[in-house]
Amino acid sequence: DLQGADLTNSSLRRSDLPTTDVGERIVRGLSQFPENFNGSLTLNNLTVRGRFAKGEFQNPNVAADIRGSKIRIGDFTTDSLVARASLSGKVVRVEGLEAKTAYSTVRGNGIYDPDRQTNAVLESNDFRLESLRALPNLASFRLEGNVGFFVSVTGESRAPQISLSVDGQNIVL
Repeated sequence: DLQGADLTNSSLRRSDLPTTDVGERIVRGLSQFPENFNGSLTLNNLTVRGRFAKGEFQNPNVAADIRGSKIRIGDFTTDSLVARASLSGKVVRVEGLEAKTAYSTVRGNGIYDPDRQTNAVLESNDFRLESLRALPNLASFRLEGNVGFFVSVTGESRAPQISLSVDGQNIVL
């Protein structure tokens, strides 16, 4: 019985992602997520191109419009998720990401090319910090209040620049 988290982490380990320091950290970080993934995902306009040889998917080109509802990862639940995602070779692109919980909406876009550049943004006008306690290693933290944030990750993928702007109210850490 192979669970979603095992399949995801195993697939990522066999991909080109772990061949860079950043990619290895991403895979290592994802492996810390709880194994109980569930919810409903719909892939519209799915295209898959490439070839299978020697048990590997080579020259991948995959794209889909993703719609999800009641997606749960560990104790974290998002009521809805919408995005356009693609993988072309090693390049991952996410456009029009919007994840909604009962309390917050997070939006983002990004492109990650492990051999070249990363350019990604993530923002919310009213994010409840309590939501973060559902993530690995944050359950024991006292996190309360609302924040607006804007995160930007840009530059060479091996050493990107991260900018963060946060505006909060009634914050308890």
